[in-house]
Amino acid sequence: MDQKQKKKHPVKGRKIGAAGYLLLLFVMMAGLCSCGGTPADISEKPADAAEQAAVQAAGQPVFPDIPGLAVSKTITPEYAEGFTLARYDDGYTGIRVTDGPFYLVVPGDSAVPEKLPEDTVVLKKPLSRVYMAASSVMALYRALDAVDEVDFSATMADSWYVEEAKEAMLSGDILFAGKYSAPDYEMLVSRGCSLAVESTMVYHHPEVKEKLESLGIPVFVDQSSYEKNPLGRAEWIKVYGVLTGKEAEAEAFFDRQVQLVQEMQDSEGGESAEDSKTAGDDTASGREGRTSAFFYINSSGQAVVRTGDDYIAEMIRMAGGEYVLSDLRNPNPDSRSGSLTLSMEEFYAGAKDADYLIYNTNIDSSVSSLSDILAKNSLLGEFRAVKKGQVYLTDRYFYQATDILGEMIVDLHRMFAGEGENMTFLRHLE
Repeated sequence: MDQKQKKKHPVKGRKIGAAGYLLLLFVMMAGLCSCGGTPADISEKPADAAEQAAVQAAGQPVFPDIPGLAVSKTITPEYAEGFTLARYDDGYTGIRVTDGPFYLVVPGDSAVPEKLPEDTVVLKKPLSRVYMAASSVMALYRALDAVDEVDFSATMADSWYVEEAKEAMLSGDILFAGKYSAPDYEMLVSRGCSLAVESTMVYHHPEVKEKLESLGIPVFVDQSSYEKNPLGRAEWIKVYGVLTGKEAEAEAFFDRQVQLVQEMQDSEGGESAEDSKTAGDDTASGREGRTSAFFYINSSGQAVVRTGDDYIAEMIRMAGGEYVLSDLRNPNPDSRSGSLTLSMEEFYAGAKDADYLIYNTNIDSSVSSLSDILAKNSLLGEFRAVKKGQVYLTDRYFYQATDILGEMIVDLHRMFAGEGENMTFLRHLE
């Protein structure tokens, strides 16, 4: 089938450049680990039999032996915990997703190997007709200037906050192909869909995944939402660099996000990006005047907040603040959700003295003013942040902006510093 001609969608307002900070981190880690190698030795390690055995003994993901192919190196992320990459001979790449299948990315001019492990999902390039059912991944494609690799969307045009995606849908370059729970299978098959990128929500509809695969459409399930570290979420761009053939661009873009955070922290002695790898540890005590809560009020009048080990709490900590509900954890040990629902009385007890309140308008778009917030519950008027006029709203683009979470951390830093101008994701309610 001939590839359709599509216009390129530029990366708006993004400067792609390599940051020296990660190189410094690699060197420091090499010294700490007494590895005696170069920075590349840390992130791209030779995968011999002894190493594979050691990795397996440590409970880490092991890449399978494939007849005719050998793993030349493994690539371990710096912040993300949900994936590991492996280089096989002849341009093949393995993607091992934690608690997920093994994906083998096969070059377009190469054959699919025989006798693959049972859990292998083959992704044969070119993967240029993508059904995007994981909305947070679109921003990563945008960052790679690869929106033109997406032909189908599970999100309607008016629900996109990634402008390039909205424009592509309005122009007909991206077609609505049904919600993630009810795809238009006929459209996807007849128009040659090469890959379905799904969020973990597809596991609530296993019949959808099974149907897509039975029709010859491989499914990649993104698990970036499970990352506790915000830079870990952004680091998933490296996975999509593999799928789009833009690995160098992915490395450079991610380096820039790390550099933004490091420059901000260096300017005021905040927690370093290196320290942030221990996400969820409460080391932010004593930050007077910089405590914050992140919430919205649901239709039942309850407060929906983030747990203390969630990535939003981690962003607040990385920005030099303290998440006021840092001790809060999900009571279900098997749940990966970073949200909890509290009664207003519970929320008041835990957050009434917070210096800043951040209201999540991405979920509750009915709020645009302080009076709208007070109308939710009069008890909110007794919160310190409300009395001090230190209430902020998130931009509705926030949850789709996986690519620039570093800029959200900078916004939070500006909030704590009393610099309410020129923010990307936050708006101060006067």
